[in-house]
Amino acid sequence: MSETSVMSNYYTETKAAVKLAGRKPSLNVREKGMAVTNDVIDRCEDSYLAAKDYHIRISKDYSDKGLIVMVCRHDNVIWFINMGPNGEKRYFMLAMMQKLLGELPESFTVGFFYDVICTMHREMEHWQLLPKCLPWLKFATPVFHAYGHQWPCQLSYHPYKNPEFGCTDGEGCEREWNLLNGIILTCRISGFHHRLFIINTKQAYIDKQNLLKLASWQKHQFEDATAKLEEAEAALDRLWIPLDKIKEAWAEQLSTQQAQPPLPEKDAGAKAIE
Repeated sequence: MSETSVMSNYYTETKAAVKLAGRKPSLNVREKGMAVTNDVIDRCEDSYLAAKDYHIRISKDYSDKGLIVMVCRHDNVIWFINMGPNGEKRYFMLAMMQKLLGELPESFTVGFFYDVICTMHREMEHWQLLPKCLPWLKFATPVFHAYGHQWPCQLSYHPYKNPEFGCTDGEGCEREWNLLNGIILTCRISGFHHRLFIINTKQAYIDKQNLLKLASWQKHQFEDATAKLEEAEAALDRLWIPLDKIKEAWAEQLSTQQAQPPLPEKDAGAKAIE
């Protein structure tokens, strides 16, 4: 799917909105709808190249910089976007979110994973991007990317600390890239249409294989979730601490570690010396 294809109807308007959102909100402030402050999110943003819209990681010799993909809970591809000469941009994700939510009833609650979801969530709240959709959405960062985030951010966006996501690890895109790994070298020396044909053909094969393995995949996921639940319940039984007390302690930890830090006082150093 090329950058000028059907998806362009969705991300041209979000591209303009994200460009408007280029100015960062004030530091040391917690935006409405956010659990962590802006200074924490800015430190997370500095850890990821994907959060920097100006950064292009692929040689300028290539007109297409790569693919961005949205996969479902079962690791099946929903959409590809072919990234053009400007490389990875945050408005690609917004475009796919808008496209997906337009296909779903408003009664649905939809969870989204993204490497730097804290930054995306802040921009959506601060600049009211897709405002009608915000009440539907839950956000998380994939488990293996979560450790690049600040601890207060992990408390909010790590999927294993968020009951809505269960045992989902959010790494479906990484598994998809692993399946497509074998065609990378061929695509690098292919023409534009030949490249898209190779990707589509390979993905059609992957989709067929995933469909054949769907029942065994669901069985494995159910057994894995059941085993984790039994292990967690056994650990709680060994603690001899009421579950209500554990929940209270967790809520207190969230409140303390995500608290908005006080603003620095003027001449604080001089006052300390005195």
